[in-house]
Amino acid sequence: MKQRVRVFFIVVMVFLLFGGAGDGAFSKTAPNSSNPSGKVKTTLGVLSPPVVSKTDKVRWGSIAQYLNRQIQTHQFVVRFLDAAELQTLSQGNRKDFPEEIDFLLLDPGTFQKLNDQKQLTGLATLKNRIDAQGKSPLATTETGAVVFIQGDWANVELLTALKDKSLMGNTESEFEWRIVWEEMKRQGVDPYHDLKLSFAGGAPEKVAQAVKAGTVYAGVLSIEHYYNLIRSQEFKKTDFRVLNMKKRNAAFPLVHSTKTYPEKAFAALPHVSTSLQEQVSLALIGMPIHSSEAQAADISGWTVLQDYRSAGQLNDAFEKSKNWNGLDFFIDTVVQNYKAVWLIAILFLGLFTYALWKEGRARRELEILRLDQTSMGKKLEFQAFNDPLTGLPNRRLLQDRLLQTIKLSNRDKRSFCVVMADLDHFKEVNDTLGHDAGDQLIKTVARRLQDTLRESDTICRVGGDEFAFICNDLAGDYALPLIANRLIDVLTEPIVVSGTACTVGVSLGISLYPEHGQDPEILMRKADIAMYKAKEKRNCFAIFDQNTDTRSRDMFVLQNDIRTAISKDQLEVHFQPIINVADKTIVGVETLVRWLHPKKGIIMPDDFIPLARKTGQIKALSQLVLKKAIKAGGEWTAQHDLPLRISVNITSDDLEDSHFSEQVISLLKEYQYPPSYLGLEITEDSLITELEDTIHTINELSAEGVNFYLDDYGTGYSSIAYLKKLPIQALKIDRSFIQALETSENDLTIVKSTIALAHSLGLNIVAEGVENAEILKTLSLLGCHLIQGYYICRPLSESEIVSWLKNPPSGFAIKHPNEMIRVIR
Repeated sequence: MKQRVRVFFIVVMVFLLFGGAGDGAFSKTAPNSSNPSGKVKTTLGVLSPPVVSKTDKVRWGSIAQYLNRQIQTHQFVVRFLDAAELQTLSQGNRKDFPEEIDFLLLDPGTFQKLNDQKQLTGLATLKNRIDAQGKSPLATTETGAVVFIQGDWANVELLTALKDKSLMGNTESEFEWRIVWEEMKRQGVDPYHDLKLSFAGGAPEKVAQAVKAGTVYAGVLSIEHYYNLIRSQEFKKTDFRVLNMKKRNAAFPLVHSTKTYPEKAFAALPHVSTSLQEQVSLALIGMPIHSSEAQAADISGWTVLQDYRSAGQLNDAFEKSKNWNGLDFFIDTVVQNYKAVWLIAILFLGLFTYALWKEGRARRELEILRLDQTSMGKKLEFQAFNDPLTGLPNRRLLQDRLLQTIKLSNRDKRSFCVVMADLDHFKEVNDTLGHDAGDQLIKTVARRLQDTLRESDTICRVGGDEFAFICNDLAGDYALPLIANRLIDVLTEPIVVSGTACTVGVSLGISLYPEHGQDPEILMRKADIAMYKAKEKRNCFAIFDQNTDTRSRDMFVLQNDIRTAISKDQLEVHFQPIINVADKTIVGVETLVRWLHPKKGIIMPDDFIPLARKTGQIKALSQLVLKKAIKAGGEWTAQHDLPLRISVNITSDDLEDSHFSEQVISLLKEYQYPPSYLGLEITEDSLITELEDTIHTINELSAEGVNFYLDDYGTGYSSIAYLKKLPIQALKIDRSFIQALETSENDLTIVKSTIALAHSLGLNIVAEGVENAEILKTLSLLGCHLIQGYYICRPLSESEIVSWLKNPPSGFAIKHPNEMIRVIR
């Protein structure tokens, strides 16, 4: 017994001699340096991975900014610490870590461990995280760790399924691994005996990469690290599936209360004055949720410090489990021998030598890591401010360049312009030749722009096929058209991609400084508005105009209302008759839609159809109109004995939908409307890509008896090949050609050739927009007798059209759809 006590004291002395050097780890060795403004520099150390994410820089930088605003005598700065640096700091190696750290932001396990050793002063606990909508998707009551596997392994549910499997953790998530260890032990899984464990140093993505590649079976990360990776572009949510540790919460399988494992602890080191501690504590706890710093940090503020003793208990249990159970037996055996003291001395000498060697290696690794971080930092900075495809500056860098240009222009009293450019017909290239060809085209456009503009101008890629330019030193009003036309000429020249010559145009929108604004966001927005104005004509430029801006604001309001209009049935269908003037018969009606806006009254299709397409509501709108038209046709036939052919406009989205044909057939059966009575009007643009789904849908419905008309003929890109290949019954000449028939020789030629083409192919031909007797007479002489327009009848509501059909103009009668002949001349 005496020998054992003696050995115990020797062990204690050796520990104190070699291990106690860290007692002064946080002692204050020198006063804080002051910055030139006279404020005392105060450093906040944040425990983080070796490679600090941009999110963490913004988050904790915002906290420092908030404290600077609240405590104006101090200048708070953030110093990110990885696990190795924190250990160096805790051991008091000031020469290796010269910065003075005054406060620390730590996870609960690390805080409790350091608090037990160094008596930190806990000041506050981080409250819930919030998202952009002010909600709390990651509350402090839901922190901890996740165990995840590959996303398609659906048969794996609980931790017990991991026995004999490989599992990888992350050295930067030490405390989270302890939480998982505790839960595994509770479920009867011994991680150190039942699993093949490995730990990745450095960034958390190494663990996710290993799981995704199948190198390891499962991974462990903190919930914060895991969801940050899922939000990144490298990983998708479907790549992984989180195991349910207790089958009670699939999203956060390991849930601890706030008092047990809060997310972050804000602590002061012993050398910080009580006065400053109180100021910081009060500032944090009083942080408003709607402050700009809280919003930037995505948090809802701070609360009083919680009780972390349970985290300390978990630390103790974990450390105890790692001890070798045969240690007591070893000591008992050794002390019974008279050489025990020498053996222990040699043992500790060897351990001390090993510790020195390990520390030297750690220093070398730390230096290599710092060099890697510098290289990685430059790479990340380039990725943050440049487009990966072209290497051009991105939207973020464009805003910074705009700020600098505004400052220089103010100083030199010069003007400049912002140009937003959008390629015309790029979608057709992408859809027809593929995304690789689209990427080649974008890179070629970028090179042409760089060769065309001056070195002093800034070129940025701000979106898929959108570019932006800052053109400096404008010399007179003539400079703008010269710049714009030069860009249009350069980009209109054919570009060869994948062996195919592609011609794309460009629409340019221009805003001027200082006439149109003195803020980057305003200048970009107004250039964007002008660009959309130019887009209406394509391959041209437009300079911002205030009237355009007012209309754009109105369109924005309507854009938000269109979804409500569809869901609340604010859309009403009208019908316009189509007649044959040769035999005075009514051959059908076209369905037109009107928006009965509760505040703006009736809104015409030209104003809201583009908005529906832009907001993704065009498909819902098209299906609603189709349903109302078929329902009306069924009622006319059954209730009023008015069998009549009704035509409805549909979109390319409808034709590409593999379920569209069965939806149409289902509606026809529901309202007992014969398929041969229904005509579907499609535009030339919907045929341009010649998608298999489109052709299949047309042929499928045509086989059921549904008719197809080619609407707005002459305004798109279709060819005779489409007319010969597809079951088209009629061509409808666009109103823009009809209304200028008497004044434009070109339009007269187009109408003549279209009528001749239709007759040669055995197709009906319908003229839209007939508004006077002279145009009607000309069309009759040219051989076009199917007429539609205000001269015959304006579009009528459902009740009005029924009355009109029952009492048509003198001499006119309804022609039964089954009596229609293929060609009417």
